[in-house]
Amino acid sequence: MKRVSTKYALTMIFLMCTIVLLAFYEDCADCFSPDTMSFKLFISGIIVFISSIYYTKVFLKSENEIYDIDLLPLLETNEATPDVPFSCHGIIKEIEGNLLKSPYTNTYCVYYHSITEKYIQGGKSSRWETVENIVNFVPFYIVDERGKLKVDISNMDKDFSGYIMRDFTRPIPPPHDSEIDAIPIIKHEEFKVKRTDSIFSIGSNRFRKSEFVLMPNTKIFAHGFVLKENGELVLKEHEKHQLIISNKTKEKYVEEFYKGKSLVFLVHLLTSLGFTTALLSANYHYHFDPAFVYMSLSIGNFLILGSILFTMHNRLNTLKQRALSALSNIDIELKRRSELIPRLVEVIKGYSSHEKNIQNLTAQLRMQTRFQHDLPEKTADVISPLLAISEKYPELNAIDSYQELMRSLIDTEERIAYSRAFYNRSVNKLNTLITQFPFVIVAKTTNTKPMDYLALTSQQQ
Repeated sequence: MKRVSTKYALTMIFLMCTIVLLAFYEDCADCFSPDTMSFKLFISGIIVFISSIYYTKVFLKSENEIYDIDLLPLLETNEATPDVPFSCHGIIKEIEGNLLKSPYTNTYCVYYHSITEKYIQGGKSSRWETVENIVNFVPFYIVDERGKLKVDISNMDKDFSGYIMRDFTRPIPPPHDSEIDAIPIIKHEEFKVKRTDSIFSIGSNRFRKSEFVLMPNTKIFAHGFVLKENGELVLKEHEKHQLIISNKTKEKYVEEFYKGKSLVFLVHLLTSLGFTTALLSANYHYHFDPAFVYMSLSIGNFLILGSILFTMHNRLNTLKQRALSALSNIDIELKRRSELIPRLVEVIKGYSSHEKNIQNLTAQLRMQTRFQHDLPEKTADVISPLLAISEKYPELNAIDSYQELMRSLIDTEERIAYSRAFYNRSVNKLNTLITQFPFVIVAKTTNTKPMDYLALTSQQQ
């Protein structure tokens, strides 16, 4: 997935316009005459108009994909379930010594991407040109405290933003657009090779090389789709769920994709600037009727203004729907919790002679599992009564069914806590926006009201 930040988009637009405006050729007597500059301004206006829309569309596409990843809580490897998306943190472990050796640095790894570039000197068009681009990989495990999960990247059709890894004859783009976020061992390390173009060749050619690898014992964040193959669960690529392997944490990885959020609103200013510049520059050449120019500017900018209001309304609605989606996830986990607790209580009853204590515990926990959203802040606040009972009856810890149920309950509480935090983050963004100008006007027009946060229960406060 491509990462598009506001700074990157503005920089690229500025550079393209600067190149157009300063362009000239030898013996150009009128390269900067009014007529020529007006034409250059027309081209620059078109560039600003089209580029701002393009970069915004790229950001929105990446944002929609990264939102699905952000919404999904981090799980343990033993919680992986076939035919559902999955995210986790863990450590890379090779499969039965199945390792690669990277070609440049001889680093033992499960994945490498090695690039060699040659400096092509051509006056003003000098550039670095890729002459070797190699990718190789083997399956590996992600290991955490609960177990391990196999990862197979051989079907990553969407890796490198659409490039097919199985076809190594195709050019592979830079690693910063890859869903395999590897560690740079060397980056742009320059070296020279003596020229051998002909017997009269003198001097040397400039090269530089880079190598990105994933080594065993590296902490990673992984996201993908779980499939069952030959009786083993495997994390793979799916047409709706990209496989992502990153040496960053989930939070940092997701944060990188939100750096272009200002483009969603800035695009209207840029398109208005580009449209106005292009129209006025064209008018300089063709001398349109003033009424036509005035009407075109008015209608064009009025449509852009309407687009601004439409975008702001959609943005508010998107944040609201994201919060409601997190709320729905909480309901699902609360239902799961309500099914787990009676089963745990039944196991505990077999070891408890204090039926009154068990009944009180059951009543207390059932009160906490109602479909309400004032949730305890910490997992321990929900399961501590059960843990207290288990301490009185240490034999419980030897029962597999009890251990499995307790792990499921803890996992459920962690997912509830994650969805609760995600809900509150979305509500905070929404409530902040509707108090700011000009969102406050749109919010009042569409009757968009602040949403309530999920607070601690009165017992916890």
